[in-house]
Amino acid sequence: MLRIHFTGTDLESVGLARGPDPLWEIVCSLCRLQTREGAMAFGPWRLWVGGLVRQGGAA
Repeated sequence: MLRIHFTGTDLESVGLARGPDPLWEIVCSLCRLQTREGAMAFGPWRLWVGGLVRQGGAA
């Protein structure tokens, strides 16, 4: 798991994206699929996506 620690000075210059970034969504999803971390939260999703991948289908 990635942890980032911010100081008060860091937080003064943090900005938020206006919307999701599709490439980062794909990267983060692949990371969740390739590890077993977060089994309680991501287990059902992994099973669903894994079935789609094996069938060659899309959501």
